[in-house]
Amino acid sequence: MRLTATKIILSGGRGIRQIQENFSEQLNVIITDRGELLQAMSKEASKENEARLLAHHLGIHLHEAVSFGDDTNDIGISKLAGYSVAMGNAIDELKEICHEVTAANDEDGVAVVLETILGK
Repeated sequence: MRLTATKIILSGGRGIRQIQENFSEQLNVIITDRGELLQAMSKEASKENEARLLAHHLGIHLHEAVSFGDDTNDIGISKLAGYSVAMGNAIDELKEICHEVTAANDEDGVAVVLETILGK
């Protein structure tokens, strides 16, 4: 069986910024987890690109979608979605651009918002 890598993840913090600088022209390189995790993948790989594909497949517009996020890799999709929600544990940059901030991941923040939207 042949396996191909779709994403490379490095953790540890040391040298991560240098790697991002060296490879950001060839790859989609993002730093998450408060600067401790580097994710490198194809330039075409992003949550916003996948959301566009899914919305097209479902026949909906992204302004009809809700996004949830907590880190740098969620900024793009949060800008595209009609309603964006930052988790309570999200980075400040994301909290500033989202429509709402909910409870943290481990406090069922997604469920809190979905129950409100769905009237439960």
